[in-house]
Amino acid sequence: MSASPEEIKPKKDLFHTPWFTPVIIVGVLIIFIALYYGIGFSLTRQANNHYSERDCNSLLKTSNSIEKFYPMKIASFTDPARAQAIECRAYLKADSLHNEQDWKAAFDAYEEYRSTYPRGIFDKEARDLAADSLFQLAAEQRSEEDFADAVENLIVLIARFEGTPSVPKAKAVLPEVYMEWGAECHAKAEFSEAEDVYNALSKWATQKEKQDYVAKARLELAQTYFDWGKDLHIKKDFTNASDKFNMAAKTDPTPKAKGSATEQVNVYLPGFHLAWGEYLLSQSKFSDAIQHFKKSVELSSTSEKKNAQNALSDAYLVWAEGYRKMEDYNQALSKIDDAYKAAGTSTYQKKAEAAREETLIRFSNSGGAQAVEVMNDAKSSICEDGKPLEDPPIIGISEIDQMVISGVELPMPSSIAAGSPGELQYVVCGDIKDVTVQKCPYSTSGYGAASYWIERIRYDWTLKVFDAQTGKLFKQKTFTGPAPETCPMYHSFSLFETTHYHRGDRPSATTMTDWLASLLK
Repeated sequence: MSASPEEIKPKKDLFHTPWFTPVIIVGVLIIFIALYYGIGFSLTRQANNHYSERDCNSLLKTSNSIEKFYPMKIASFTDPARAQAIECRAYLKADSLHNEQDWKAAFDAYEEYRSTYPRGIFDKEARDLAADSLFQLAAEQRSEEDFADAVENLIVLIARFEGTPSVPKAKAVLPEVYMEWGAECHAKAEFSEAEDVYNALSKWATQKEKQDYVAKARLELAQTYFDWGKDLHIKKDFTNASDKFNMAAKTDPTPKAKGSATEQVNVYLPGFHLAWGEYLLSQSKFSDAIQHFKKSVELSSTSEKKNAQNALSDAYLVWAEGYRKMEDYNQALSKIDDAYKAAGTSTYQKKAEAAREETLIRFSNSGGAQAVEVMNDAKSSICEDGKPLEDPPIIGISEIDQMVISGVELPMPSSIAAGSPGELQYVVCGDIKDVTVQKCPYSTSGYGAASYWIERIRYDWTLKVFDAQTGKLFKQKTFTGPAPETCPMYHSFSLFETTHYHRGDRPSATTMTDWLASLLK
């Protein structure tokens, strides 16, 4: 049958409808977006799985895809994966530096990782490897003799990384580094630094109850003090040197051991005190110098004692010379006596005897205050005590014969007056006697019993000349003074005066000194 035109209708074409294309595009876009984000979420889960498995290499590959195709602006859900990748990169960077043996940079990188990620997946590894990096850095510094930094890093390692495998190694090697550091300072004569190092080691070893290293530190410290003292001795810093020697003996843990610091000090001290004494002598500090010479004698061995005694004797002689220059001969003779007593051999006793003879000669020729005192003592001894002055034996030893006078005021010309003890051959003891030559009576009436008198007095001077050395009388003479004026016929007496004296002059001084001078010819 055929259909009528009204009944025939054309088929609808959906693909040519106006709305079909947009719908298709939207659908495709939705599918693409869903697929895009689906893949993104899948990559994020993969990254998280790798992170959980601590597989940084796989994590970084996945993260690279995420970072390449999923910008944060449209895929904020990828932020955890990105953060995990950053953490991995930080750790792997530290690992890389560790593998390159850049120990300082590796340590800093591990510490930065631990600081940034206190709960990071590699916290334990980072701590262990940070400790290892610090240990390796200290080992490297030790090999380069940078002991100060090596010790500092080992101490930090032990203090901050307890429980890591590196700490036992650090504890074992730290005292060895201390010892090497101290030895280096010692060898360079940096004694103060060496002292600090050994004291630090001793303190550390005491705290850790490592008695073997306490003993080693003290042993090296004692040797350091001894060598320090010798160095100060060379520099003439004797006081501080002495302190160091005392500290060496005090610190030494094995004082009785052969070759110990204490033994070295004991051997060294006699010569040290000898040098100290000589130095003080050069500074004219005689009393202090003598104390050190005596100390040298006290500490010297039997074989060296005589030499030390002779050095002490010489020191006394130097002191005596100092007194001689000041014309203090009494002190000079006293020190020479000390020199004789201190001498260890007859040669030095003879040396002291020679010094005594020389000093006596100088004393005998001196006109100083002590010499004048000796001459006055000689006068007193003979004229008052009746015996010669025996000490010091300097009276009359000169070839010049002169004298002194005592008891009367008689000006002595320089030709006969002794100017020094050595010239004093004679002591003149003078005595003045009043001789009444006449006694004239007077009365108020001119008759009867006398109630007033005039006495005429003459002076007689007796000069006794004694040998100054023996005290024996050599010559004696009395000199009569001129007669006083005669008694007048009349005389007016003063009130309450019953006796009036007419005194003559003393004997002629010239006559007396001429006589004395004649005795010297």
